[in-house]
Amino acid sequence: MPAYHCERCGVTSRAYLTAAGAREHGAQHRARAHGGDYPDGETLVANEPFLPQTAQEWKAVLAVVALLTASWVWHHVFG
Repeated sequence: MPAYHCERCGVTSRAYLTAAGAREHGAQHRARAHGGDYPDGETLVANEPFLPQTAQEWKAVLAVVALLTASWVWHHVFG
């Protein structure tokens, strides 16, 4: 999973599902921290597999798991 890395700031973003997401993060970082200029050492890097990082992301994952589990149980009990 790609992540944005700014060598100058020593900052690496969270992992994104797509390179486009990591590039957008980089564009926002450049606008905020570098006045839109491209810092030396700016790259997209391979990062750890995507894992939920906020409570809201974890709740969404748990909701999907609960729905899939309920569907499986329904299918095997009433199917």
